[in-house]
Amino acid sequence: MIQSNKTLPTVSIVVPVYNDPTGLRTCLECLESQTYPKEKLNIIVVDNKSTDHTPDVAKEFDVELLYETNIQGSYAARNKGIKHSNNEIIAMTDSDCKPIDQWIARGVHKLLNQPADLVGGAVKFELSKSPSNSEILDSISNMQNKENIETRNVAKTANLFSKREVFKKIGLFPHELISGGDVGWTKKATESGFKLSYSSNAIVFHPTRSFLPLVKKQFRVGRGISQSSQSKSILRLLFPPNPIRIFKKMRKNDVRTWNFLPVWLIGWVLKTVTAIGNLYEGTNRNEKS
Repeated sequence: MIQSNKTLPTVSIVVPVYNDPTGLRTCLECLESQTYPKEKLNIIVVDNKSTDHTPDVAKEFDVELLYETNIQGSYAARNKGIKHSNNEIIAMTDSDCKPIDQWIARGVHKLLNQPADLVGGAVKFELSKSPSNSEILDSISNMQNKENIETRNVAKTANLFSKREVFKKIGLFPHELISGGDVGWTKKATESGFKLSYSSNAIVFHPTRSFLPLVKKQFRVGRGISQSSQSKSILRLLFPPNPIRIFKKMRKNDVRTWNFLPVWLIGWVLKTVTAIGNLYEGTNRNEKS
């Protein structure tokens, strides 16, 4: 079904950011190039207590710049933008992502024609010609929206579209979480009867991460698991990743498999870091209670 510009829904793009002037500039350049009608689109950047010149970068673009200074966390920042918006559809991505120019058009098309209440788009990792083992692991294991949607009925906010009515019915993201809030929120939405679909052509690109950023990420993930009271035992978190699963993912994503062993070992190290983050958060919470 083809719609005229007049009947297309209004869309707000919410981008939380913290100390990422370079990533934000690239992201906003991509968002400025969207093919979706400009009069139907607004971009909301929510700065989450940056200590550098990130807000100055946002001011160079035609965006609404908000500040979330009470709570340090991406979900609190997203909530600020969502509450500020009055548009029919909320599109979400991260400041280090690069959406293609038809990202909004294709995501909205999927929402309207599936039909669906939420749409998770493809997150493609940008691998260099000679990626490190950590970057390979990142590209095959993180932000797998297709797999998450088809097997778990959840999605990531790196590339997510939602009708406003979903937020009205189930509420905003859990602002207290530092990781995993998007998975928990989309799970709550689908369990409440809302339909989540996958769009293979509403694409955003994401940089791959080296070892240290992955360690920091998995520590946050472990803390987020503890914060959300998910029933994952420390023993399960310490158990090594399934080697067959990792090997198959490497082949499926057309990345070299001859260095499977170091990729798998890094995966095990990161699972251990997740367990440490889980223990850290649990210990802190018990001391405060």
